[in-house]
Amino acid sequence: MSRKIIINPQYEELSEFIYSLPDTFCKTGEVIRNIRNEIRVIKTGNYKLVVKSYKVPNIINKIAYGGLRKSKAERAYEYAMLLLSKGIGSPVPVAYVTEKKNGLFSKSYFVSLFSECPYNYYNLLEMEFKRKSEILESIAKTTAKMHENNFFHQDYTGGNILFDEKTSVIPVELIDLNRMSFRKIDITTGCKNFSKLCATEEMLEIMAKMYANARGYNEEQCVTLVKKYNPSWKQEQFHY
Repeated sequence: MSRKIIINPQYEELSEFIYSLPDTFCKTGEVIRNIRNEIRVIKTGNYKLVVKSYKVPNIINKIAYGGLRKSKAERAYEYAMLLLSKGIGSPVPVAYVTEKKNGLFSKSYFVSLFSECPYNYYNLLEMEFKRKSEILESIAKTTAKMHENNFFHQDYTGGNILFDEKTSVIPVELIDLNRMSFRKIDITTGCKNFSKLCATEEMLEIMAKMYANARGYNEEQCVTLVKKYNPSWKQEQFHY
């Protein structure tokens, strides 16, 4: 068994915890999700961390991740660093760990600080928020900034967009970043990226108009495109 361990230099004091993670993960913290991948919240010292253990891949990906392609944990770590370097919100990456057995990829773990944003996009459909329009505008601005920097989130769903409303400026953080791609993003591709966000017609219009303003596009054209590629506003009930 061999391991590759990369730790954010700002969190070297967590080295002992990170190095022991493959042996202690299943015994510590609180499970907050265990569908395909397992996610735990673990407190250590003064830190509250989120640790994601990725499912052991199939044999083809064991070979690919073994040397041809970066693991999901490595990509999640590096892409979070990239977003933060451009002023785009994401929980601070702490470390990643990958394991190989007999030359084949086996397991990987991604560690980040616990986000201070208590809500995700889905909560906008379930709860009342006094600043709902501001929240939607902040999400649209974040999306625009991501696209202006040629970042395309391929799993841009409600659960992967976090926010808070208690500060003067609404913070937005993006998670589950391992499926990011990098390319020039035109108006059509950008508007399509809202397609997985369940929304009322009004919600889509707010986001589309702010997205247009942030990227210098025509508001009416963005509204038309966002609604074209997002059929959810025509439904009476949302399912997610």
